[in-house]
Amino acid sequence: MKIMKKIVSIIAILTIGFFVACSNDDASPLIVQTDDFFAELAISAIVGDTIGIVPGTSNQGTINYSINSQTPEGIFTIGQTYGELIVASDAVANLPIDSKVTLEVSVSKEGVSQISNVEITVVPPPVDISPWVGTVVVTEDLGFFVSMVEVPTSDLDNGILELSGGDPFDFFCSAGTPTVIIKFGQLTSATEGPVTVEKQNFPCYGGSETMEGTGTYNTVTKVITLDFTYSGSFPISGTKVITPKE
Repeated sequence: MKIMKKIVSIIAILTIGFFVACSNDDASPLIVQTDDFFAELAISAIVGDTIGIVPGTSNQGTINYSINSQTPEGIFTIGQTYGELIVASDAVANLPIDSKVTLEVSVSKEGVSQISNVEITVVPPPVDISPWVGTVVVTEDLGFFVSMVEVPTSDLDNGILELSGGDPFDFFCSAGTPTVIIKFGQLTSATEGPVTVEKQNFPCYGGSETMEGTGTYNTVTKVITLDFTYSGSFPISGTKVITPKE
C-alpha cells in the first residue's frame, strides 16, 4: 500500500511539473534575432570557401537561414542551420575590386523571421611573393641569343623582392654587385597584378647608373614580365622575364 502511495505521489509530481513546464513555454513567446552582416571577399576565393557566418539566435533552439535576394545573383549560398556564407560561383574572379555583393537573408523559426542585410566588399588578396623567393631565372631574348641567368632572391617583406648576387640582369657588369628591388602591387584581377622597380642605383660600370621599370606578375604562371630602363654609360631598355627556378 505504501508503495502504491509513493507511485501515485511521483505521478502527481511529474504531472504538475509537466503542466508548469507547458505554462512556462506558453508564457515565453518565440524570439528570433539577427544583425546586419559585413565582410570582405578576396577575388582569389574559390567555390566552397566560407567567408563568414550571418548572426542569428532563437530563445527556442535552432533556426533556419535562407537567401531572399542577392546582387549579383549566385555568388553565395548559405548554410541552412548555421548561416555560413559559402562561395558558390567562379564568377568571383570577375568581380571588380571594391564592388559589393549584397544579400537579404531571412533568419526564421516556426513562422517568426528577421532580416539580416548582408554587404560583402570585394578586395584583392594579400600579396604573395613566395613563388619567387629562393632562386629565379632572369631571361631576355636579344634576337641573336637568349640571355638567361640564375639569381638568388630574398623577401624584404610587404611584397618586396630583392634580386642580388653577381650580375642580376646579365649586363656583364665590371664594377660592384648591383641589386634589383621589385615591389609587387595588389592583384588587379584574379591572377595578375603590377610590379614596379622604382628608380634605384645600379652600379654596373663604375658610374652613376640607375635602373627602373614596370611590369606585371601572374600568380598562376609564376611569370614576372618587367619592362626596364637602365641609364648610364651604355643606356639599355628591354624586357626581362623572371620565373622561379625549377
